[in-house]
Amino acid sequence: MNASHLGERRLLLLVGDLAGSIVVLLAVTWFAGVWGSPDNTPVFVWCLTLAAIDITILRATDALDPRQAANPFSGGFEGGRAWVIASLIYLAVPYLSAPLLASRSIVLQVVLAGLAIRILWRILHAALVRQVRLVTRYVIAGSGPGATEIAKVIAHDLDPDHEVIGCVDDDAATAEGGDGSVRHLGDYAVLADLIASGTVNTLVLATAGAMPARLQRQVIEAYERGIRVVPMPALYESVTGRVLVDHAREFWATTLPHLDQDWAYRLASRGADLLA
Repeated sequence: MNASHLGERRLLLLVGDLAGSIVVLLAVTWFAGVWGSPDNTPVFVWCLTLAAIDITILRATDALDPRQAANPFSGGFEGGRAWVIASLIYLAVPYLSAPLLASRSIVLQVVLAGLAIRILWRILHAALVRQVRLVTRYVIAGSGPGATEIAKVIAHDLDPDHEVIGCVDDDAATAEGGDGSVRHLGDYAVLADLIASGTVNTLVLATAGAMPARLQRQVIEAYERGIRVVPMPALYESVTGRVLVDHAREFWATTLPHLDQDWAYRLASRGADLLA
């Protein structure tokens, strides 16, 4: 199974956080007996207001960072902190939020119940992404300095569910001249077996100059099988937030920061901006 991309991880976190927040809001307003009052703003307005505030705080506090969320402790802390801030702001919003401020005990129920659900969800999420089927396995096409650099970034800057299997390169001299930090798996023909067996989730292109014809065929095969294919400079920029100028070369256009924000995440983010 292909691994979830970072953008998909963020979207999963966001959906889980919002679902828990709205469930808490509906449950507390129901048991508090304030749901059916004819003077209330419609319930969907309550939910939309809470969602807009929650999304804004989650993004402002960087609580949707997949690397932090992969750890149950840091993920639970960041998610819980964002909920406490968002819930207190929400309860103070007039007209568009549920009328819960009349009772301090109800306010406490909202904050504590939401905090408990948010932390439990974050712990469950951390356990989920650590499952073997969700591990992202990288194979690097190329074995020069660029391959070595991106392998180090993946090992040190990403969470443990990202693993570099090794590199492939037709140039045996280049492979043998590496520093040994990346395992050399063979020439580009080996990619066919790795792709067919499902061993690789992501193919990183770290070749210098024009792409060899043999590698082009393997890249097409990877695309057809749903393997993620990404240039090394783009992955480096996405993970570190920095542009690797020394290795960018003709891939300079791919260093723009859009690699892991898929259309669904961008849609959700834009919707939150408009609601805010």
